[in-house]
Amino acid sequence: MGLFDFITSDDFRRDLENDYKEINSCVEIKTWKAACVLAGSIIEAVLIDFLKATDYKDKDILKRSLGQILDICEKERYLSEKTIGLSNAIRNYRNLIHPGRRERLQEEIGEDEAKIAQALIGIIIKEISSQKEKIYGYTAEQIISKIEGDPSSLSIIEHLLDKMHKSELSRLLYKIPERYFGRYFEFGSSIWDETMLNLEKVFRLTFKKSPNAEKKKVAQNFLKMIIEEKKGDKVLLYEEIFFRSSDLEYLPKKDIEIVKKHLFSSIKEQISQDFLKRLGGFGKYIKLEEMDNFIEPILIELINTSNINYQKFLKSYISEEHDIMSEKSQHALEKKVEHWIKYFQNRNKTDIVDRLESLKSWWELPF
Repeated sequence: MGLFDFITSDDFRRDLENDYKEINSCVEIKTWKAACVLAGSIIEAVLIDFLKATDYKDKDILKRSLGQILDICEKERYLSEKTIGLSNAIRNYRNLIHPGRRERLQEEIGEDEAKIAQALIGIIIKEISSQKEKIYGYTAEQIISKIEGDPSSLSIIEHLLDKMHKSELSRLLYKIPERYFGRYFEFGSSIWDETMLNLEKVFRLTFKKSPNAEKKKVAQNFLKMIIEEKKGDKVLLYEEIFFRSSDLEYLPKKDIEIVKKHLFSSIKEQISQDFLKRLGGFGKYIKLEEMDNFIEPILIELINTSNINYQKFLKSYISEEHDIMSEKSQHALEKKVEHWIKYFQNRNKTDIVDRLESLKSWWELPF
């Protein structure tokens, strides 16, 4: 888990991470005063961010000195007595950059003070991140770090999601694909492991728990990806891993048509059992004039495969989609299958005819 994963803002987190690297450099080259200034700056920023994120009642928190902020944290017991005691080393860090000669000369900083300040960052982060978790819940970054660092944590992820701040739950819907893409494009398909599967599972669980307004944003994000990035690896990977046909209900009709055209193309190019599972429920969006685009690639797959289990899956999929289609689309599908049966009967392809006839029986069964 990253040191600053409890910080919500991406830009702010990166800024703190850079400052922290710079402190380590300062200690290495023995610039003690610079290390202490940076440590004080990081600690002040971390504490103010925590108080703001947890809606602390002081409206003027940004105007408070580090000493005053530490007093608040002591009073509210956000920091331990031991940590507050150690913090005396950096309470007056701003004097080190004060333009006045007297104030600067009053502060003597050596190796001991600088190293205490450096160590104090980790101590305060540990205590404050724990407090933030109690009050605010996990950040999106912390959830992802937990998935990556401890695959067994999937068993408690739903509990953690229920405790997350709504804004972090929303961020998680974008951070998971971002992290997934990062791992995939760095390591390629060889990275498909338990972590990748868990990221996918947590994305769908988060989506399910999100309000409809957020689901609409996620659906719009996929649409934007289709329009702006054409059919590149990122679009195909998002479609394969994170998209479900049920997501279409969160798009306006005109946008559904754009996504459908994209999906018809994908059915032709990358049809598979996993892909069709993600397209469960697509049938209710199929118009009469779109039937060929939808069903022909699937029927061809049924005809060509010799795998009995896959044949069974395809027949089940077609039947289930048939059941949720409009009446006109149902008739078009039935007519298409009848046409193919006659075609293969004329060519004495009895095995294919039997396969298509058995498909018909799936939707002709009485219920």
